[in-house]
Amino acid sequence: VALLMSTLEDVEERLRGKAAQEGSPMVLELLKSLNQAVVYPDAGNFDTNRKLWDLYAGEWDPAQPWLQQMSRDVQASLEQDIHIVGDEWAPPTHLDRVVQDFILTEVDSSCQVLEVGSGGGRVAARVAPHVGHLKCADISMEMLKRCRDTLQAHTNISFLHLTQPRFPDHLHGTFHFVYVFDVFVHVDLHLIHQYLSEIYKLLVPGGKAFISTANLMTSGGWERFARQSKYTVGGFYFLCPDMVNRLIDKNGLRILRHADEDPSNVYYSRDYLVLVQKPTATQAPEEHDGAGGASAGAAAEEQLQQQEKAVSSS
Repeated sequence: VALLMSTLEDVEERLRGKAAQEGSPMVLELLKSLNQAVVYPDAGNFDTNRKLWDLYAGEWDPAQPWLQQMSRDVQASLEQDIHIVGDEWAPPTHLDRVVQDFILTEVDSSCQVLEVGSGGGRVAARVAPHVGHLKCADISMEMLKRCRDTLQAHTNISFLHLTQPRFPDHLHGTFHFVYVFDVFVHVDLHLIHQYLSEIYKLLVPGGKAFISTANLMTSGGWERFARQSKYTVGGFYFLCPDMVNRLIDKNGLRILRHADEDPSNVYYSRDYLVLVQKPTATQAPEEHDGAGGASAGAAAEEQLQQQEKAVSSS
């Protein structure tokens, strides 16, 4: 696991370097001077994630030496080839356990399901055969292209490209289940807050959601945090379960269960895995700053619908 995470951060630095090379030297020099003059120079977490994962998906090729090394570090004892973006991040049996424990136990063939952060489709490929319809949403268009290739044999799939942490109003109250797995580990606290606000709106009353965050309180989480000199998108944004629980509560959701720590599984040893539910009784979450949504208005709703149609037809 240590080798995997170090390698992923190395990949991030390499991709950042490539992005810089492709930019205008004059603009890059201006940005560099501005960065030295402000307290917090980083781009927004949403945009930083989008740019990195667009580059990662564009560079992804099983023949790439860095990708082969990453896969060997994780699956040294397994005869497992990588076919989908993300296969290189953890042994397949580790992912299978998460999907079985927190997703497949909660859905059936009648369910309308949403995945936020579908990436290349490694989780969606495991979920699609068990649900009525699966909508795959991602901020990276390049990842959605990979996901479409992965899921081309399935007829119950649609795709949505997100250009902001907000979903079209016509999707509100339409999903029985939403899952955001191995995504919030790269996302900051305020953006998680925005997404939880959206999840509340998207779920039908009584609908459930599964999320995971990097957990500072587990032994695996702490070991990973201690090796990380700073937060990067390719690294992890560590939180405590109490912080996540606070966000869940303030966004009108209630906790049903969470996973116990298990050192034998990379996700159960590093992350906080939690299943939540929207109450059956209709009640809005408490008002809070930064939730986004209503202020975007009809124009934003129209824009989102156009983006959804564009992804579906591409």
